[in-house]
Amino acid sequence: MPKIDTSDFKNGVSILLDTEIFTIVWFQHHKPGKGGAVMRTKLKNLRTGGVMERPSTLGKRSNRRYWTATRCSFYTIRTESIS
Repeated sequence: MPKIDTSDFKNGVSILLDTEIFTIVWFQHHKPGKGGAVMRTKLKNLRTGGVMERPSTLGKRSNRRYWTATRCSFYTIRTESIS
């Protein structure tokens, strides 16, 4: 499974966190005056559609997920007649 570092974050990249797949909507490198730098990210859950903000320390690696979206059409045939 490919790993992605926080320095490789880009909008639209999908990652696996806590057994859920998230897409990065927004990210920002933040260096407070005291302590280490953090990457502030806004993540969208692909299953539920919920959005959350989550800080992560720099240098942390996450599992990267690849997926494709396709548009599908479904047709049904009605077998009973309407009178």
